[in-house]
Amino acid sequence: MKGLAPPGDRARWFLFKGRDMSNENLLVEGESDENLVDWRQHDLNRLRKQRRGLRQRYSEYLQTDAWKERRQLVLQRAGGLCEGCRQEPASEVHHLTYDHIGSEFLWELVAICRWCHARYHEVRHDR
Repeated sequence: MKGLAPPGDRARWFLFKGRDMSNENLLVEGESDENLVDWRQHDLNRLRKQRRGLRQRYSEYLQTDAWKERRQLVLQRAGGLCEGCRQEPASEVHHLTYDHIGSEFLWELVAICRWCHARYHEVRHDR
């Protein structure tokens, strides 16, 4: 379909540069793939920088009294047992989503043991 732009910054960049916005042809006829590769590298670098900033803010948040209070409420809700296996003592609190960091709903947090936490992340990384 002509005129249907892919989502994200690349679409805005191509639009700004007056490029063909069809999904089939993101480059002007006769142009090399170099511009597209350069843009992908730029986008990757931007995302890496953004993630570093988010990790830093997240680490700082985990030191706040607000997080410590939320964490304690989740551990109390679980009655001290892991909500993953219900066999081991819950020692960690896992975020199911990072959409509301700093003002999480308690149902977005799960009290789990370190074994279940490691298992969860191992499975997620294998996808």
